Amino acid sequence: MIVIIKGLLIGVLASILIGPIFILVVQESVCHGQKAGFSCAMGATLVDTFGALISVFTLSIVGYLLNEYKNEICIVGSLIVIAIGIWMVFSELKRAENGNNSQKYSPKNFLKACAMGFSNPGAPAAVLALYAMFNVDLSNESIGISIGSIVAVAIGSMLFWHVATSLMEKFRNKISFAKIKTFRKLSGAVIALFGIVVLIKTLI
Repeated sequence: MIVIIKGLLIGVLASILIGPIFILVVQESVCHGQKAGFSCAMGATLVDTFGALISVFTLSIVGYLLNEYKNEICIVGSLIVIAIGIWMVFSELKRAENGNNSQKYSPKNFLKACAMGFSNPGAPAAVLALYAMFNVDLSNESIGISIGSIVAVAIGSMLFWHVATSLMEKFRNKISFAKIKTFRKLSGAVIALFGIVVLIKTLI
């Protein structure tokens, strides 16, 4: 039971730590509603779950890949993040109408968040670090407990994003559309800047 509780906490904390995806979820939730934001958030949850899978079963292999190909992964990841940020700045925004019928779960948002998360080696690494911080040792546990830990991380992440996007939805109709467009452009600029900083640090 302690392992499952720790998994839930890791899922929540890992969701908070993924900065660029968090900004993407916020802008989609405010601009297009809870379902659009939650679609992005599920991409983040998949990244967190992948990180948990790595932590439990393939820590040594992933550690090798991150050490050997860290620069290549960072370059590709930063370019993807920059592209998404630029798209947010320059793409035309159309606000969805009020009401649940106007909101849709978006596979495109899900894939966008997945691309942003999986291209950033820091995302699964954050989950690895949280496993270490919580001193989760599954070496002597059964396969069922190990799988339960991974599922707990996914559930913790989903619960966090459900609550977060629902709260963002409440502010959606209290903000003028002009402010939403400005927020989107600023969010895109922050995401692009984040990618540029990572790219420069990698190339130097």
